[in-house]
Amino acid sequence: MKLFHFRFFLTLFLILAAFIGVGAALFVAIRDAGPDMRLFMVRQSVDGYRAMTKRFLRVAIPYKSRLSGELSPYGPGFELELLDYLRLEAGVDLRLIEVPTLTEALQLLRDEVVDMAAGFAVPDDVLTDAAFVAGPPYYDVRAVLLSVRPRPEKKARTVLFSDKALMVVLDEAARMEAMPEKVEFVPEEQEIFKRLARKESSHALMDYRDARVWSPFFPRLNSVAHSFGQPAAHRWIWRADVAGMSEIVMSFWRNRGRDGLLEELEERYFGFFPRKVNKMEVNALLKVLKRTLQTYYTPIVRAAREYDIDPLLLTALIFQESHFNPDACSFTGVRGIMQLTERTAAALGVDRRNPVQSIHGGAKYLRQMWDSLDEDALNPWDRWFFTLAGYNQGMGHLNDAIALAKARKDKTGKNESLTWRDLRHIYPLLTQQKFYSRTRHGYCRGYEAVNFVDHVRFYYYVLNGLIVLDRPEAQYLAPLLRGMPDIWPGAVPSVVVRK
Repeated sequence: MKLFHFRFFLTLFLILAAFIGVGAALFVAIRDAGPDMRLFMVRQSVDGYRAMTKRFLRVAIPYKSRLSGELSPYGPGFELELLDYLRLEAGVDLRLIEVPTLTEALQLLRDEVVDMAAGFAVPDDVLTDAAFVAGPPYYDVRAVLLSVRPRPEKKARTVLFSDKALMVVLDEAARMEAMPEKVEFVPEEQEIFKRLARKESSHALMDYRDARVWSPFFPRLNSVAHSFGQPAAHRWIWRADVAGMSEIVMSFWRNRGRDGLLEELEERYFGFFPRKVNKMEVNALLKVLKRTLQTYYTPIVRAAREYDIDPLLLTALIFQESHFNPDACSFTGVRGIMQLTERTAAALGVDRRNPVQSIHGGAKYLRQMWDSLDEDALNPWDRWFFTLAGYNQGMGHLNDAIALAKARKDKTGKNESLTWRDLRHIYPLLTQQKFYSRTRHGYCRGYEAVNFVDHVRFYYYVLNGLIVLDRPEAQYLAPLLRGMPDIWPGAVPSVVVRK
């Protein structure tokens, strides 16, 4: 009897070990397999979707469609937020599948693995394919060529590109610069910048937005940028045979023709980037993180906790105001690390020359202005941008700008909330007598307010990206994260990404 039990358990153990061995081997095979094997696994994982409700859309997106959302503190990303609006308006669920190129996305559409592709520049020949329906253009992709200086050695002279739609400009680029014959597709823009920085490649062809998104994290890369060709258009493209699909998507795009959503997303994710990144300023920021920031960890974290402000935003604000110089003084008379006026410091009950008190007072001042704004009428990020503008030019001028913006909105007859995009156009008008003469607080250096907000937003973006990318400078920012508020704008969208 005991021998029987022993044989039984031994057999069971051997069977279990065999299953584990097969599973481990399969795991290694999948892990080490090329794109075809991974695509097979994706197809297997979505086969079951066909049995689900029709209120369920499977969408192919490129790897880089998440890029700005991964690095940016301002939301999930342009493309993902747009898709999330589709989900909310149409009342459908979404499953996203990442693929490197439009070619792979079209194959998934033909194989009925996905219902729609989004985030790709769609060429004219695809638009004539009866199997697909394309939506209107909504996002222009403009080619920029980055050329490394000085030139790498000859064996490294290669043109890297991340979007095949941009390849049409290569001939034009070659007429302006001695272009290498070798080209290589690299789907991840970060990898392109790494190879350029290491001088493993001489050129890169990419969308100008992608170049702006990544260039702040490679300030030591010496390159020249040239723009070429006509922009290619991003469109959503979907299968013509999916019942009700065209009605859902075209209804979504008709709504976009009646609101400013596309313009708002463009402004929030890309509107603050300078035309050309000031590498000296970025290097100065990195130097402050390494040499100076640790002196102010405690007051920044305390102020962030007390007033529910992201400590990274406070850090970006301090750098913009004073570069962390507690003795900084402006020609307008503001002083200290947070550049407070004498009157504001007195009202806050702080000594503006004392950096600890100044940080506390500046954070308190920000929160006071935030609280004074109409909570229901503003998107949280717009509300913070309004607050930053008020910090720079005062609450009185902010209220004047809001009043002028509302008056303009009222003339259109549209009952829409104000946005920072509205105010960035209004503030400069306060330098003109015909506009500021109608306000309570008169002349305002409106251009300064807009530039100030853009700079703070840019530095905030860089600080967030350093942490996401786990750059060496992130170690100097890690202690600040103890002050992160429980609730903060920029939540991840309610879509699931499947790799």
